[in-house]
Amino acid sequence: MKSVQPTRNRSAFTLVELLVVVSIIALLVALLLPNLQSARDQAKRVTCLAKLRELGRFTQFYSDDFDNRMPRSLHSAGFGFSNGLPWGYAFVKYATSAPWSSNLPESSWTKLLNENYRCSFDRRRAKKSSPAYWSYGLNVYFELSVAESGDRTWRLMDQVPRPARTMLFAEVGDDSLMSPTSADHVMAHFWQKYDAPTEVHKNRHRPNSAYTFVDGHVENLKFEKTYKKTDEEDSSYDNWNPGTAR
Repeated sequence: MKSVQPTRNRSAFTLVELLVVVSIIALLVALLLPNLQSARDQAKRVTCLAKLRELGRFTQFYSDDFDNRMPRSLHSAGFGFSNGLPWGYAFVKYATSAPWSSNLPESSWTKLLNENYRCSFDRRRAKKSSPAYWSYGLNVYFELSVAESGDRTWRLMDQVPRPARTMLFAEVGDDSLMSPTSADHVMAHFWQKYDAPTEVHKNRHRPNSAYTFVDGHVENLKFEKTYKKTDEEDSSYDNWNPGTAR
């Protein structure tokens, strides 16, 4: 009499079953990836806005420390900082509790630059012995002479008529429409005076970009909400110029 062999339980997947599982996984990934990218972008926006808000706070600290004066950039401070430290260097003591020094190790400066002055969307990173590519630029109007502005100066914070509407910091550099820049400022007066192209990165945050206002608040908005030049005077506006901001 033949012995009856016990029936083995089938545990392997058939090819059809594997294809079904793979198809379901692929479908789920396709559905989830846009949401994951959107979540990552939102986290980057929040981080960048926090950094720009800090720059607004540091500007107030600087003004308190220097008799109501607005900070300067490399535009007017100049090489060697004879007229005072540019904002990126002057703000070091607010970011690290220790003032900037020419003896600061290059690695420490590079780390600070990337962590405090770099937008999360900005793929550029400062490296040793490389240009200091800034993600943010100071509105140069606060440094202009009367001859440059054609009107007056706004060297003191309390001289700004509408701080909640006047631009302070903006995102600069690595725009696909322009070459990367190592400038730490925005030459906004050239836009009106010479019809120069804007150096503001207009869509870094996909969409729009972040801005700091003189009163310290930050917004993620379209560049056209800050500046618009048309042939009709009534429809033009310039929130970079403290004298015309509205």
